[in-house]
Amino acid sequence: MTGLFGPALGAVETVSAAAGVVGPVGVERAVFFAALPVALAAVVVVFRWNVGPAAPTGRTRRLMIASRILVAVLLVTAATGPYVVDENRSVGEPEVHLLVDESASMDVYDADATAIADSIEDEGVPVRRTTIATDESSPLGDELLRGVESNAHVVLLSDGRVTEGRSLESAVDVAVERNATISTLQLEPTRTERLVDVEAPETTTAGATESLLVSVGGVGETEATLTVTVDGEPVREQTVTEPTSVEIEHTFEEPGDHRVEATVDAGGDAGFERNVVARRVVSVVDPPKVLYVSRVGYPLETYLRELYDVTRAESVPDRTSLDRYHAVVIQNVAAEDLGDVGALQSYVADGNGVVVAGGDNAYGRGGYATSSVGTLLPVRFDERSGGDDVVLVVDVSGSAEESMPRIRGLSLDVLDQLGDNGRLSIVAFADQAQVVSEFRSLETDRPALRETIRRLRAGGGTNIGAGLRAAGELLEGGGEVILISDGDDDSDGPLVAADELAAEDVRVTGVGVGGSRDDERMAAIADATGGTYLRPGEADRLQLLFDSEAAPSGADSLVVVDRTHFITDGVETDANPTAVNDVEPRTGARLLVTTSEGDPALTAWRFGLGRVVSVTAHGDDGRLEGFLRSPDAELTTRSVNWAVGDPRRKRTNATEVADTHRGDSTTIVHRGPARPTAPSVRFVRTGAERFEATLTPTRVGYDSVLGAEYAVNYAAEYEAVGRAPALDAAVDRTGGRTFDPAATAAIAEFTRAATTRERTVRRPIAWVFLALALVVYLGEVAGRRLEEVYVGGDTTA
Repeated sequence: MTGLFGPALGAVETVSAAAGVVGPVGVERAVFFAALPVALAAVVVVFRWNVGPAAPTGRTRRLMIASRILVAVLLVTAATGPYVVDENRSVGEPEVHLLVDESASMDVYDADATAIADSIEDEGVPVRRTTIATDESSPLGDELLRGVESNAHVVLLSDGRVTEGRSLESAVDVAVERNATISTLQLEPTRTERLVDVEAPETTTAGATESLLVSVGGVGETEATLTVTVDGEPVREQTVTEPTSVEIEHTFEEPGDHRVEATVDAGGDAGFERNVVARRVVSVVDPPKVLYVSRVGYPLETYLRELYDVTRAESVPDRTSLDRYHAVVIQNVAAEDLGDVGALQSYVADGNGVVVAGGDNAYGRGGYATSSVGTLLPVRFDERSGGDDVVLVVDVSGSAEESMPRIRGLSLDVLDQLGDNGRLSIVAFADQAQVVSEFRSLETDRPALRETIRRLRAGGGTNIGAGLRAAGELLEGGGEVILISDGDDDSDGPLVAADELAAEDVRVTGVGVGGSRDDERMAAIADATGGTYLRPGEADRLQLLFDSEAAPSGADSLVVVDRTHFITDGVETDANPTAVNDVEPRTGARLLVTTSEGDPALTAWRFGLGRVVSVTAHGDDGRLEGFLRSPDAELTTRSVNWAVGDPRRKRTNATEVADTHRGDSTTIVHRGPARPTAPSVRFVRTGAERFEATLTPTRVGYDSVLGAEYAVNYAAEYEAVGRAPALDAAVDRTGGRTFDPAATAAIAEFTRAATTRERTVRRPIAWVFLALALVVYLGEVAGRRLEEVYVGGDTTA
C-alpha cells in the first residue's frame, strides 16, 4: 500500500510504502538509520580495546578509525534501501473509447452517438464505440469494467443510471487502478419528464397511523397534478411544478391488504406513460400480542393497551405460554420475581423480542448480575468500560483522497473525544492495511498519536476488509474499532470481515466521511458487529460511546447518539428522566440514547434470532418518566415494535408477497405445516413450517398468490431520469473532463494529451554504497600495506 505518511521528521525523505513521500532521492527502510549509532559505537569500542605492541598508532590509527566509520555509514545506508527517482514520458496512440447508453431512460435526450463519433474522428482521433445499455437494462458498472483498459480514455454517453449489476463507483475504482481516464458528455434534456414513486410500510397493525412518502421526480419544467389514493379513496391531491416529496399520515383501520396508489398527471405533456403511476400494498394485521410483566400497575401498561393486544402477568410463564406472544415487556421486576428466565432466554433466541424497563428493582439493584437474565440483556451492571483498547481504522484509499484533509481532521477529533482510561492503535488502509501505530496510552501518548494522524496520506485501492482484519488481529479477546471511511467498497470483504470481528466480540463504530460516501454500506458494517454508524455531522457523539465520564455538552434532555437504528431514526426527545440504572453497554450492543448526563438510557442488541431492548432511564418511582409523552413516547412505541418484529410471523397458513417491479423477481413466503401449491410457482422448504418461492411478473398492476396481494410497478429503468451524481464523481476521480457533445475538437485534443504518460520509476542504488564501502575498505588496507613496504613498517606519526 502506498501513501500513508509524510516524511520522517528531521531525516531523509522517503517514497516507501510506509512513508509515501515523493522526492528525487529516497530510502525504502528509513528505520535502519537507527542502527547507525550502534555501528559507530562498535567501531569506537573495537579500536579502544585494540591496544598492544601490534596495534596501529598515530596517523595510521586515525585513518583506520575514519575509514571504518565511513564503511559503517555506507553499509547502514545501503541497508536502508536507497534509490533515485526517474520520470519517463511515453506517447501512446490516441483513441477514444465511446461507451453508449441506449437504455430507455436516455429517451429524454436527443444524443446522436454516430455523429459524435464521426466528428471526433474528423479531428484525427480514432473512436471505438461500444453499447453498454439497451431498452430496460442498464448494467453500466459491469459494462464499464469490461470496457476500461489501462491508460485508456473512455467517454461515457450516458445518464449514469444503473439498474442492475455492479455500481458505477466500483467500476471507477478499477479505472483508477488501471490509470484510465473517464470523461462524460453534458447532455441537456430535450423533453419534459415527470415520474412518481411511493414508499409505504410493507405491514402494519390495525389502528396504526403510518407515513406514506410520495416522491415526484423528472427533468424539465411543467405543472402536474399529484393524486394519492388508499383503496381507491383520495387522501391527497395537489399541484406540483418541480421534483418534490410529499409525506402523508394515514391510519389503516381494518385488517387485510390495502392498496396505496400515487399518480402524476402532466396533461400528456410529460412522462413515458409507464412511470406516472406507483403502487404499493400494505398488509394490515391485528395488533400483536404482548405479555406485560410487572408487580405494580404502571402507566406503561395503559399505554401499551392502546397499541397492542396486552396480557398482564406478575412473572414470566413457561415456554409454551410464551409462544403465544410476539414480545414480552418487563418493567421493574427483581430477578428473584421474574419467573421462568430459562424459558424467556430460549423464547428470545428463537426469534422473539423482549423489552426490559428499569427501576429500583431492576438491573444491578434487582440482582440481574447474578441471574441468568443478565446474559440476555445488552447491558452489564455496575461496571465502567473506559479502559478498553480501541483501534482507529482510517481509510487512506484513492477514493478518499479528496476528503483526506477532512479525514485527518475527523481522526484528530475522534482522538480528542476518547477518554484517558485506555489505549489506542491506528490502522491505515488502502488496497492493503498497515498498523501505523501500535497501542499507546491515551493518557500519556496523545501528542504522538496526533502526529501519526497528521502524517497520513492517501492513495491506492479500497479494501475495507483488510483494515478491519488488521484491527481484529490487534484486539485479542474483544474490543472496539472506530472505522473512518467513505464506505466505497462494493466487495463482500467488509461484511465478511465484520462478521469475523463480531464472532471475536469486537464492535465496529463507523464514522462516514466524504460527499459521495455509502451510508448504507457503512451502517451495514457497523450493524453486523452490533455497532453504531455516525454520519459526519454526528461524530461528536463518539464521546458518549467511548468516554464513560463524558456528558453531552449543554444537554437538558435525552440524547439520541445513534440515529441509524429503527428505534431512533427521525425521533426527537424532550424528556429528562430523574433516575437511571447503573449500566454499561456490552460489546456488540448498540447504545441508542443517553441521559443528559451521558448515562445509557436505551440500548439494544440481537440475542440469537431475537431482539432485546434495555430501557434504563426512569423516574424516581420506577415509572417511565417522560417516555410516555410526545415526542419521547415514539421511542417506547418503536422499542416494542422492534422487539415484535414482523407482526405476521405468528400466523399459520398465511402467505406474504413483497411488492416488485415489472421484470424483477419477488419472494413469496408461506408459513404453514404443509407445502402449498399455486399456479406458475414452486415452493421449497426453507425452515420449520416455512416455504418460499420466487416469481417474476411481466405486467404492472396488482396480483395475488394464495390470497396475498402484491403490487407490480413499472420497470426499474424508469425510476430515475437525468444525470446521476456518480458521473461527476467518476470524472473527478480519474482526472477526466465533462464535455459539451459539440466540443469534439476539445475531446480529441484532451485524448491526445491523456495518452502522453509520465511514469515515475524508482531505481535502487544500494549497490553504489556497497561498492563505495568496499573501495574505502580495500583502499585503507592497501594504503597500510604500501606504507609498511615503503616506510619500513614505521607506523608512527
